[in-house]
Amino acid sequence: MADVYEEYLYTYSDYMEWELKEGELIDGIAYEIPAPSTTHQAISRALFIFTGRQFSQMFFLLSRCKILLILPLRG
Repeated sequence: MADVYEEYLYTYSDYMEWELKEGELIDGIAYEIPAPSTTHQAISRALFIFTGRQFSQMFFLLSRCKILLILPLRG
């Protein structure tokens, strides 16, 4: 869960002056956003690789289909 600091409503100017921008500023409230865990990163990478393979296989199958002739539709 992200930590919230509600003591002061910050502005965008305040945010731009911060040295580390490892959080978010939402409606004047600063939220500290932690980095994802290594488990989360491993799962994300596995899903990225899996979906990339699925899309590349689908593209390969679709690219073998060629349009030979386009005829206008009569209505």
